[in-house]
Amino acid sequence: MTAVFASLKKDTITNNTFPVTIVNTEISNRLETEVRVRKSLGTLNITLSAQDIFKSNKDQYKILVNELRIVDKNYYDTQSIALSLSFNFGKSVLKVRETETLEMRT
Repeated sequence: MTAVFASLKKDTITNNTFPVTIVNTEISNRLETEVRVRKSLGTLNITLSAQDIFKSNKDQYKILVNELRIVDKNYYDTQSIALSLSFNFGKSVLKVRETETLEMRT
């Protein structure tokens, strides 16, 4: 059983947007996560991936205009799990015909 898990390829992808203030708008940080586990069985490849597993795909804006303060919180539900199977049918062979070029002599 440990041999099966030893040959798994694991990827963790995280993107973080740091807080920033543009003119009168403050944008909070945002964390996006994706985890992928891949297994190759000869010509068959199996990939299991999960996105936004921490429900952290959120945006928060704070806008200050004169005496008016606006706080806007948005959550984009991008949670997903996907299973992907791909099969390699072998190498494709392309035949390339060579042509000769003639030089013109004067």
